Amino acid sequence: MTESLPASAHLLPWRLGTQEENWEGKNNVFDLKVTWIDKYESFEFSFDREVKGKEALNLTWKVNPHTYLKARIEVPRGDPNAYFHVELRSDGQDKIARLEYPIFQGIGVLGNDAERNYLAHPHATGMLFRNPFSLFRTEGERPISRVLSTEQGLPFSIYPEGYAGSAMQFMVYYAESLGGFYMACHDPDANLKAINFYKNMDDLLEASFVHEKQNFDDPDLKVSYPVVIGSLSRGDWYEGADRYKEWARKQKWCARGPLWKRANDGTASRWLTEEVGFCTFGINSRYDRSRWLRFFHEITGRPVFHVLGVNWSKIETNYMGGMASTRETWFPAKFHPRNLDTIKENGDYFAPFEFDILMPRTAPKFDEIKQNFLVVPRRIGYGVYFHGYVCPFTYFVKDLHIWRDEKLVSEYGADANYYDISFSNVFTGCFNREHGHPVGGGGWMVDAWCRLAQNTKEATIKAKGAYVPQGTEVITESVVSEIDFYQARANASPCSPMEIDFWRDWIKQGKAEKIPMFEYVYHEYGPVRMDGWAKVSHEIGDIFYWIAGRVSLWGCLFELNYEFSPLEVIDGQHENVKEHYYRIKDRRYEVDPEKVEFIREIAAARTGFAKDYLAYGTMVKPLQIKSPKIELDWFSYNTFTTDEYYEDRGMLAVSSIVHQAWRFKDNLGFMFVNLQKEDQKAKIEIDPSDYGLKGVTFKVRVITRGGERSLGSFGTERALRVDLDLPSRKIVLLELRTE
Repeated sequence: MTESLPASAHLLPWRLGTQEENWEGKNNVFDLKVTWIDKYESFEFSFDREVKGKEALNLTWKVNPHTYLKARIEVPRGDPNAYFHVELRSDGQDKIARLEYPIFQGIGVLGNDAERNYLAHPHATGMLFRNPFSLFRTEGERPISRVLSTEQGLPFSIYPEGYAGSAMQFMVYYAESLGGFYMACHDPDANLKAINFYKNMDDLLEASFVHEKQNFDDPDLKVSYPVVIGSLSRGDWYEGADRYKEWARKQKWCARGPLWKRANDGTASRWLTEEVGFCTFGINSRYDRSRWLRFFHEITGRPVFHVLGVNWSKIETNYMGGMASTRETWFPAKFHPRNLDTIKENGDYFAPFEFDILMPRTAPKFDEIKQNFLVVPRRIGYGVYFHGYVCPFTYFVKDLHIWRDEKLVSEYGADANYYDISFSNVFTGCFNREHGHPVGGGGWMVDAWCRLAQNTKEATIKAKGAYVPQGTEVITESVVSEIDFYQARANASPCSPMEIDFWRDWIKQGKAEKIPMFEYVYHEYGPVRMDGWAKVSHEIGDIFYWIAGRVSLWGCLFELNYEFSPLEVIDGQHENVKEHYYRIKDRRYEVDPEKVEFIREIAAARTGFAKDYLAYGTMVKPLQIKSPKIELDWFSYNTFTTDEYYEDRGMLAVSSIVHQAWRFKDNLGFMFVNLQKEDQKAKIEIDPSDYGLKGVTFKVRVITRGGERSLGSFGTERALRVDLDLPSRKIVLLELRTE
């Protein structure tokens, strides 16, 4: 049965974005000039009542004589999800570059209490917004050709983009303890798209997915994957993450298996995943910082991972415009020999900070190499791409990348390689017609980055005779199979720069918060997340314990950062800030011994009594625990001096107990940190059936850095109830281990 409706009958569930062919622009970037088409000439639909156990609705719009849009919505029996498929047929006259479908307009409050409504979104690997209906503001039409208004919500969050976009392809809108909706793309090729949830011009919420064309020379656009919309019954974001994970773990980026298996067979780094207790980032490479490198090692006596600062190259790379480019500008490297000797003497590990694909106009021989650059939009969504980036399809970057990293490993003893502004935070497309790839963006560009990583890793492993981890700034799921670690900043919340800049005020007001969405889906597959953006000064404030507690209990490698502020004073010695690779303020802050003591707690948990969970475990939904609020002071001074929040400070109200739950094989680990200066008790109730465990007996014990205490045996036929003692600022593991 086929029926027709007049063109004005309903609001449209799609928009078509046209784009001028203007990408031969200045300096390898161009400005998007997008016109949205949202009208059509005629519409038809038909039902398939019985098609292989599913019902389906077929939709066809004649946009104009040149363009047709066809969609199909499938609803399988017994499946809580509906699957939306769409394709565009065109003769090319409209120059359509992107297709937005489906669009869900007129979204209001779920249930009777807007304050219990939440949006969980994969921007910055996971953000939670409270009461988005009231929080998000109408700001007019979606202007994707310029930086967006964050007051509007997320009107154009690009995927895959780990810095200014979405690391995964799903979001969850829910009412706490009531239910909600799962919205996702199940795209195994990680094609370019936007994942949007925002307040529209009607002052109502709107959700949509924008699909970018892979090849602009192809007049048609067939979206090869479904958009999945499903109902949720539990009323939390974990339910949506579980559903996404069920799909994600079957994709190619998880095909190499979990970290614990790869560490056993030598295809992942054991020292990175389980031997290092914490890491540092940005310590000056070029000048002698051996005193501080010894100090950090002596905190725990365990190995430390150092990502050394950017200024090691022959032509000094720095944050003021200095940049290495071609082969002759990189070597001989200028690592200070005392730094490298100290790291090796301590049994620590290091990676050099590399701007591997970033080569702005200030780089030497720019005019000679600029033909190798990506041609990309200057701005799209929240992403700004006006810097120069080399394209992975060119011989120049393939040759340079492998040669440089092999040399760093074989001649300078690097244990790993770290790439800043690289695979995980550039626009995954290129509009240069001379590079031998399609004109556009999509999975083919992701594959090119992955091949570059694979080829480089093969060369460095051969050079070292051991596995050599690779790391990037931020992360997207599309490179999980290739990347071993990544540096992120968002978990430091009000003390974070960069990824969460858009919502700093909401975070400070308690209206938005960082959540571990990416870790929940991918932790047991990797890569290792380095986060915390921390200092061990008194001045950073007591928020240090909340940041360090969350980062560590979320299975991340806790990071001390020295990019934009000096090392702390040790034995009366301060860092010479005139030698730094950024113009930092001369702050002579002392080390806080209480913060150092908490780092010992972190290292003992990660490398010792909680290693199975924090290094290799699967994150599961945490327990509901009642605890008093606590206000913690904070001071954000480790950032660009030009940032508007430089030297921002305040108080943040948080729960006084940090908690996360884990599963490793058939064992459960429940971890806690009491942030108060006084001890407190927590009432714990655990039903193992919530974690899929039935018919087994557990040995129950409480484990801390100081030792363990048995609570006897426990069967799954009933819930376990414990009044747990939580000492001040200590990490506590309540473990249920199968007998």
